[in-house]
Parts: sequence; structure tokens; C-alpha cells
Amino acid sequence: GDYEDYDDYDAANENYDATKEVELTSIPKFISTAESMMIDEGDTIKLACIVDKLDNLIIMWKKGNKIIAINDKLFEKDEDDRTKVEKVPNGNRLTIRLAEEDDAGEYLCQVTAAETIELVHDVQIRVNPKIESIPESGLVKVTAGEPVELSCKVTQGYPTPEVLWRRKERPMPTGEDFI
Repeated sequence: GDYEDYDDYDAANENYDATKEVELTSIPKFISTAESMMIDEGDTIKLACIVDKLDNLIIMWKKGNKIIAINDKLFEKDEDDRTKVEKVPNGNRLTIRLAEEDDAGEYLCQVTAAETIELVHDVQIRVNPKIESIPESGLVKVTAGEPVELSCKVTQGYPTPEVLWRRKERPMPTGEDFI
């Protein structure tokens, strides 16, 4: 008896505004783009994480599973002073000075709203080559007219260095400048 009008319920009478909910849960989009970069050892790595509308959302920087920063604060107090996070409009910028070989890897910027969005920067560090003579002295005794074998060992370098041989003041016996 008391519920006979139930079928006539009209949702249009509700004062519910669905557009407000859509605004609250809108998912930001990245303005900065994912980058792959080769940085010289000793130079500065600069990575941007900028969205169209940050509001009060949180930005998290990670390298692998390690959290580097949350918003503009470094996650670990003892993080070395080479690393800084700088606030910029609608995001931030991660800066690592004096890049080292160990700084190479994937840096992940995460912004969590209704969904988590991620931007991945791939950083490679160009490392100057180091070469050792074999033997270490670099001196080899040779009898005139006899063949000789020269060798060296690359102990460091990224990307892997290419080894070329040349003579000081004249071409190689085969005529090339380098072999």
C-alpha cells in the first residue's frame, strides 16, 4: 500500500550534478614527453614531469623500485646532494648533477589521480674509454722484418669503444691510415 508510487520515481527530481564528479576524477595528461637520452659522465641529467592540470595530486619519482622523491621533496634524507627536485607549474623537474655510470637507467614519474599515469625517461651515461697496453709497459721487442702482434685491453667505456690502430707518421703496411 505505502509504496505504490515507487514505479513512478523520477530521477530528474534529484539534485545530483554528475559533471562535478567527472571534474574531481579527471585524469591529468602529460605535457612533458618521455625521453631517451645519452648524457656525458660528469654532466647534468634533467628530467621533466609536467601535466596539464596537477591540482593537489602527488608526483612520485622512482628509479627501478627505489623511490627518489615525492612532490618536490627527496624521499631519503641522506640522498646525495647531486639530486634535486625543482617545482615548476603543474609538475616538477628532477636534476642529477655530475652524472655517474650508476645513474643510468629508467626514471619513472608517476601521478596518481583516479588512475595512475606514468612517464618513463631512459637515461644512458656516456663513459670515457680507458685502455691498458699489453704488456703494461707498452714495450715490445721485435726483430726487424719479423711480424709483430700488438694488443690492448679496453677496461672502461660506454657505449663499447671501437679500437682502431694507426702508425704515428705513416700509413699501415697495408696502406690504410687506420686498421
